[in-house]
Amino acid sequence: MALAFAFVLGGSNVFAQSSDNDKQPRKQRQRPTPEQMMEFQAKRMENRLMLDDATAAKFIPLYKEYLQALKDCRKPDEAQAGKRNASRTDEEIEQAMQNRLDRQQKVLDTKKKYFESFKKILNARQLEKVFAPAAGNFGPKKWDGRKNNRRWDAPRHCPGHHGCGTPEACQFFCE
Repeated sequence: MALAFAFVLGGSNVFAQSSDNDKQPRKQRQRPTPEQMMEFQAKRMENRLMLDDATAAKFIPLYKEYLQALKDCRKPDEAQAGKRNASRTDEEIEQAMQNRLDRQQKVLDTKKKYFESFKKILNARQLEKVFAPAAGNFGPKKWDGRKNNRRWDAPRHCPGHHGCGTPEACQFFCE
């Protein structure tokens, strides 16, 4: 028993030591190309929708086309990209806002167009997963219990916004 215990303690030190291979710099991982990212998104959506092979064969090319169309609609205005807000005139700001609204309208038109195409191959629940935003990505931020995270839904009477409860408790805990 004592021999086995000594072996376990002695053996753990061997695994804890680093080897020469750990000291070599790791290879830089290449970022995926936009086409690869689009392929990953399409595969992820295919898995999320649980499509059979026949439906997936129709869905994936259409979904990639849809993603590319959305990407084309969302390209920012290159003329205004480098300017700071303070250096722009009122007319430039209004034009930038109009351009943004035009892009949003193009996105909406694209979604409506592809909705009709997807409707031919997907059911209503699958359409909802394609077009509805994922749960949890939008809305007010909530406190997640981490020590360094500010509590976003705290009462506003507390200057630290850490949610101490009532104004009386705020005076007791914050001062």
